[in-house]
Amino acid sequence: MPEDHVHRTAGLAAQLERLSIPPVSYAATVVVVAAALALRVALSRAVGTGVTYLTFYPAVMIAAILCGLRPGILATVLSAICAAVWVIPAGGPILPMRPGGALGLAVFCGMGALMNLVAERSRQAHARADAAEMELLARRAEERFRDAVTAAEAEQETVIELLRIVNQTEGTRETVRAAVTFFQERSGCEAVGVRLQEGDDYPYFEVRGFPAKFVELENWLCARDRSGMVLRDSAGAPVVECMCGNVIRGRTDPAKPFFTVGGSFFSNDTTGLLATTSDADRQGRTRNRCNGLGYQSVALVPLRAGGVTLGLLQLNDRRPGMYSPSKIALWERLAGYLAVGLAKCRADEALRAANRQLADADRRKTEFLAVLSHELRNPLTPIRNSLFVLERIPPGGEQARRAYDVIDRQVTHLTRLVGDLLDVTRITNGKVQLQRERLDLNELVRRTIEDHASTLAAAGLRLELEEHPEPIWVRGDRTRLAQVIGNLLQNATKFTPVGGQVTASVDVQCGAALVRVRDTGPGIAPEVFPRLFEPFSQADMALDRSKGGLGLGLALVKGMVELHGGSVSGESNGVGQGATFTVRLPMDVLPAQPAVERHGAKGGEARRRVLIIEDNVDGADSLREVLEMAGHRVEVAYGGAQGIEKARAFVPEVILCDLGLSEMDGYEVARRLRADRAVSEAHLIALTGHAQPEDVAKALEAGFDEHIAKPPDPGALERAVGAPVRARGERTLSIGT
Repeated sequence: MPEDHVHRTAGLAAQLERLSIPPVSYAATVVVVAAALALRVALSRAVGTGVTYLTFYPAVMIAAILCGLRPGILATVLSAICAAVWVIPAGGPILPMRPGGALGLAVFCGMGALMNLVAERSRQAHARADAAEMELLARRAEERFRDAVTAAEAEQETVIELLRIVNQTEGTRETVRAAVTFFQERSGCEAVGVRLQEGDDYPYFEVRGFPAKFVELENWLCARDRSGMVLRDSAGAPVVECMCGNVIRGRTDPAKPFFTVGGSFFSNDTTGLLATTSDADRQGRTRNRCNGLGYQSVALVPLRAGGVTLGLLQLNDRRPGMYSPSKIALWERLAGYLAVGLAKCRADEALRAANRQLADADRRKTEFLAVLSHELRNPLTPIRNSLFVLERIPPGGEQARRAYDVIDRQVTHLTRLVGDLLDVTRITNGKVQLQRERLDLNELVRRTIEDHASTLAAAGLRLELEEHPEPIWVRGDRTRLAQVIGNLLQNATKFTPVGGQVTASVDVQCGAALVRVRDTGPGIAPEVFPRLFEPFSQADMALDRSKGGLGLGLALVKGMVELHGGSVSGESNGVGQGATFTVRLPMDVLPAQPAVERHGAKGGEARRRVLIIEDNVDGADSLREVLEMAGHRVEVAYGGAQGIEKARAFVPEVILCDLGLSEMDGYEVARRLRADRAVSEAHLIALTGHAQPEDVAKALEAGFDEHIAKPPDPGALERAVGAPVRARGERTLSIGT
């Protein structure tokens, strides 16, 4: 029975119940009989006395039906009295009554009694029916309540089970695997999968029940070109295909029956859905592979946490009609809980990875400091031994020459170590300044090999060069690119055994200039490749430091090459198979620019009056001896204030000043000297270990003309001191090494 009919019946019964109250029912009966009498009197002229009870029968029936048995009997009695007194005698007394009137009155009373009896039975029947309906409604309401409670308990149990899975499993992989199993068991679907973001795309992270071929074809959502590169729209965002992509990107319309307000998609009849969709719309929504495999029921629920879409939950089944709006609403809530759990898993994994990196960095720092200590101590031993020898033998002999050679080699080694450390710092901080020019890579590699040929020969290695038949033009910093090639050659020399071979080649491939350095050394183990170009990676090698070095060479190569817009890679077939390093640089297709004449060319060198301001006594005195050997007249001051006084008395042409003086730093010394007319035109050279670009700029601002990093190369120092002094307006700042 329809519920609206039941509600109307219940309302009518309530009204009748109110009329059944004794005072109300009797009053209503009197009113009904009075109305019947008045109507009958009004009809007397039209019908006369022939139809005496015309209006009283309805009055009795109404009273019996609406007010009950007793009011109905009262209505019968009152109607009989009214008929006998006012109607039957036609206004006369009730007696003597004609025989026909008495019979009619008796019949009316009998019919009234019968109508009351029938009305009462009918009322009782309706009451029983109403009671039965109310009982049925109560039972149905109770059943619906029990069903709702059962559903709520089942939903609560489902939610608790998923939360238990999310909280008790560790890691994204285990959480997703357990969640997929959970959704498959709870939904009863044939196939369940979870997609998670990986770069620009959302591949399947875990699936159950899907055919392998389907997963292979549907794994990637981003559109790609023939080379496999991801296509992007005008805003630079990746183009994501299929209905999965629409749900992930939020391209849904809740006004359409297959989308929900929560941004999910579901269909219980994919065949029917595709049949009612236009071709253009269908191509933009789906690849049709789900329907092609017979999946009639498909649900796609986004995994969102904190406004970020992490991925997608997909439920497929070949049976139609698997989903209802309430089920989808439940899956959306569960997917939200899962997304929060996955976000937490990924945050925990990122934190653990960061902690591992910090621990690894700390370990590398500790190992590097140990290696650095070893590498710095190693040259000091032969230097000290050579000095011991020089103190005890006459100068000019063969032993003295060998001692000098040892000291020179070890000082050069120390200088290179410090230079590598400074270069790594500059690259890391993005403070390397390249002096770009157009270079022939063939010539650059050839000259670099010539510079290192003696080193490789001394190590017992064969060196070969394979030049390209045509010039290969690149635009780069000549010194830095030579450093790149030199580091690769030094690396090959260090690890290639005696009798091995090192080959350098220059080539062109796919519009890029290539330099390869191959060796026949011990090769590279596969586990080393991920950290091959990291700084200090050699610190992870064995404790045997016979090869030396800080593990900075390849890191410098990578940094310098990338600054030139190129890349570097390493290859090896395994341990004992040698290694190949390939540098790729963009080619320069522009015509060569005319060479710019450089200032400070050789020639015109002269003997100078030189003042050294340095608070390191040994450093100042040894530098004075070097310059005096070149014929210069040299004075030394061991502090800033003393240097200013000596400059006024000595009036030097060139002043070499340390920046890190103790009492008055070199910047202040330079400013005071520039402010003193007597010495303001002197050529100021900053001599310091502070060699960052900002240090150079600060020195220029203070009044220095040149900046030479410690330890200075004697040849470069001699050229800087002996070069013709230019006018102040023509002076430029350079970094000496």
